[in-house]
Amino acid sequence: MLPNDEQEQARLDLQHHLFGLTLDGKLTTAPIEEAKLHNVLDVGTGTGIWAIDFATEHPEAKVVGIDLSAVQPKYVPPNLEFQICDAEEEWDFSTKFDYVHWRMMGICFRDFKEVFRHAFDALAPGGIIECQDCSFPMKSDDGSHIGTPIDQWFGYMLMGMEKLGKTFGTEPKNYKSYLEEIGFVDVHVDIRRWPVGPWMEDRKNKELGLWVRADGLDVMQGGSLAVLTRGMGWSLQQVEGFLVDCRKAFMNRNIHGYMDV
Repeated sequence: MLPNDEQEQARLDLQHHLFGLTLDGKLTTAPIEEAKLHNVLDVGTGTGIWAIDFATEHPEAKVVGIDLSAVQPKYVPPNLEFQICDAEEEWDFSTKFDYVHWRMMGICFRDFKEVFRHAFDALAPGGIIECQDCSFPMKSDDGSHIGTPIDQWFGYMLMGMEKLGKTFGTEPKNYKSYLEEIGFVDVHVDIRRWPVGPWMEDRKNKELGLWVRADGLDVMQGGSLAVLTRGMGWSLQQVEGFLVDCRKAFMNRNIHGYMDV
């Protein structure tokens, strides 16, 4: 649902930095230090930045990054390779994986459970899957986002994706239930909070909020065109006019919005 131009690739790298801030510099939250990592799969690798960092940190593991587009760099760690692959199709790998990772894939699949099923079948016994994603739509404890253009944007996006056959399945309760239904055990949900903008008092959350806002503004531009024109039937002029008000709301520090991650 997003473009694949240079601007979007830059946003994906920005998002990688955002997750680094969120996780205090860590690439994962899963207990991979307790497992012997021989084979690792990064689903929807994008620019490959996570896979490159992970392969660098874990030279003992063979890392494979898959994506629909070949936008990854040519010069990478020797234990890393990229493949063109659609995760919604049958997975045809010659080896089982000890760890499967994906990040921010919430608008990518029509059937999340089917992709989780592929991952379950591709994991070695005792293997781990980790999904890092954010909930949708934005929330606020004081209700300051309700009725604003940004609140309306989330609503229209959900309706548009539904009309396009996309299921936004990233609520933690959904992921947990999907995984357990398929057969995963020992499923843990670790929820962090992304403030939208620098409205919180402490220094870390102010910095985090600035990066979340920058990421969100780019997603709003790139993601809205496909969903609102194809899904909602809007004209390009309607979308652009609506986004002007959305951007203003995104910059309003009186709106104390956040997303669970």
